[in-house]
Order: sequence, then C-alpha cells, then structure tokens
Amino acid sequence: MPQWYETNYCDHRDWILDNLDYLSLNHTEVLITLLIDFCNEHHIKPTYDVFRNKLALDDAKIDQLIYGLSAKGYLNIDMDQNGITYDLTPLFKTPIEVMACEAFEDVFKIFDEMFGRPLNGTEMAKLSELLKIYDKKSVIDALRVADAYQKVNMGYIERVLKNGQD
Repeated sequence: MPQWYETNYCDHRDWILDNLDYLSLNHTEVLITLLIDFCNEHHIKPTYDVFRNKLALDDAKIDQLIYGLSAKGYLNIDMDQNGITYDLTPLFKTPIEVMACEAFEDVFKIFDEMFGRPLNGTEMAKLSELLKIYDKKSVIDALRVADAYQKVNMGYIERVLKNGQD
C-alpha cells in the first residue's frame, strides 16, 4: 500500500506550504524544495542549471541550500546512471505527516466508491479545502447525503456542511 505522499490526490507543494510553520525552512530553502518537488513530479532532471535559471542563485548558494536540506534530514541525494537525484521522501516522513494528507485518504476513497468515479482536480481541491474546515465525520456524512439525493457535486456537499453548522 502506498504511503500518503505517494498517492495521486496528495499535492506535495500544498503540503509543504501548509506546513511551513513546522518545517523550519528559510525562504530560499522553501523555493528550492518546491522546485525539486516540481521537477520530480514532472520528470524534469533537477540540475544546477535548472536551479540557477529558475532561482537566480549561484552554485555556492545552491550547494549551501542542498546541504542544509540534507542536514535537516529532508533531502536524500543519490547518484544513478543519469547523474544526481534529489529525493524529498524524508521531508514527507516528518512527524507532521499525520496531520496532513493521510487524514484525507479514507474520505477520497469513500467519495470514489459512492460516486463511482475518481475525483477530478477541482473536486480534489474543494474536498481538501472542506477537510481543513470541517471534521472528517461531517464531510463523510455530507458525502452520504449527497449520494442519497443524487446530488453529485461539491457545491451541494458544501451546502450540506454549511447547513449542518447552523
């Protein structure tokens, strides 16, 4: 079974930005972390040329940032036949992972099962937003109400949640 950070519905960059308070990264470490994640997701080789072009940093600063991320335990650096690889898996294994996307997993699975299709990108974003506002049980209950009334849209689910608070 894949870890939460290996699933399709967990946006790494959203998670990183949402957890900046806990990660103790400075602004340039955040930028290079986001860029590494972007490159890895889109199968772009993250090289010093990419870092220099996108971040306007010199090699010494890039070295410092890479070393700092590695020293904090957020980045694994390896070599393969294509050169250096940067792996952010340790970042997502930090103790704050429990409060992130893992909590969403059951809700996304229930949504897929109840509506007989996977979420589209807009629905994933909306459901993630709702899970930040409402507790998991309330969101699942709203999904069940939407299914019962055959109202398969996030607007209806959000109205059910809002009406439940009144």
